[in-house]
Amino acid sequence: MILFLVIIGLALLILVHEFGHFIAAKLSGARVIEFGLGFPPRIASKKIGETQYSIGIFPLGGFVKIYGETPDDLNKDGRNADDSFLSKSIFKRSAIILAGVIMNVFLAWIVFSFIFFIGSKKQVLITEVAENSPASVAGIKSDDVIRSISSRSEKLDAVIESDAFIEFVKRNSQKEIVIQADRGGEELSFTLQGRKNPPEGEGSLGIVLTGIGIDKKPFFSALYEGGAATLSTLWMIVNGFIGLFGNMFTNPDVLKSVAGPVGIFSLATKAGSFGFIYLFEFIALISLNLAVLNFIPFPALDGGRFLFLIIEWIRGSAISMRLQNIINVAGFAALILLVIFATIQDITRLL
Repeated sequence: MILFLVIIGLALLILVHEFGHFIAAKLSGARVIEFGLGFPPRIASKKIGETQYSIGIFPLGGFVKIYGETPDDLNKDGRNADDSFLSKSIFKRSAIILAGVIMNVFLAWIVFSFIFFIGSKKQVLITEVAENSPASVAGIKSDDVIRSISSRSEKLDAVIESDAFIEFVKRNSQKEIVIQADRGGEELSFTLQGRKNPPEGEGSLGIVLTGIGIDKKPFFSALYEGGAATLSTLWMIVNGFIGLFGNMFTNPDVLKSVAGPVGIFSLATKAGSFGFIYLFEFIALISLNLAVLNFIPFPALDGGRFLFLIIEWIRGSAISMRLQNIINVAGFAALILLVIFATIQDITRLL
């Protein structure tokens, strides 16, 4: 079930992005030749009006083909150029190009708002386990969810706050304690005892905790909180990309943190294992990453195409389509190589 939802969720991200280009083109009066979910070969297609809607055999992709994106379209078709992409003003072409990015941000806002509106169960998640610590020796692992903790003198059921857990451990620092935890749906029990003088930064048990889950909000409060979460996450992602590009030439090891399709799929499945809400949150996060990535002024990305329009506006004339195509093809080839590199890294991590 989770696997199915992950596939649907990732496909939705692409569908929403391409739908942004599609609806902007329609509203601008440009003719959309094809709107495809997935990459060819096609397994199904239907033509409605002037647009062919298709589904490709490779679901994690999509495209919108707009009439007149290159002069060749006009030469081949012989139609009036009024409904072509190139006939539109710079403002309308910019709107068509950037609509995918805007839709990804909008989707993240809707998803975050939905999460705040319905709320999610509060839980305490173990994010790190120090080597040779009591927790490690007992068999506790990162991503275990704590359900309860007990000693001979007291018990804390339904652990939902990390502070309450920490205070319990302090009160029972030299006592044997039992931690009940959930690991991928399996209930486990661990018996351990805290250290009197643990290494600096590790704590007596040798674990790092984080609280997950949020309280339900009224509808309009959920919209506000969703918007705030979208903006703060967007800012975090922008800073992350700046740091990545700033360090990639001086510290090539930062590229090891880049995830490809396999890695993203694996992370999405992992998020879904904690509950559907966390899968939705991950989808919103990926949607914002796609928005920022596509806005980067790199050839073949939406940001690169937008940069060409800015240059056209400054110069008063467009860069030749032949040169644009050469630059975009080179950029696309570089992106494919990056995806291959990231995919190899993903597979290596899994092995």
